Amino acid sequence: MYRGRVDRIEGPAIVELPEATLAVPPKWFGEAGEDGTIVLEHGEVDQ
Repeated sequence: MYRGRVDRIEGPAIVELPEATLAVPPKWFGEAGEDGTIVLEHGEVDQ
């Protein structure tokens, strides 16, 4: 579980934001932009 602003997310995860809750399924990952927008992509996570 992540709370507040995040830079990188790897699913499965739950992100608690002030205005929303985001569920990230397995094999999905994402990054937050400068404006706080989180963009998710499906695929294997590079380690």
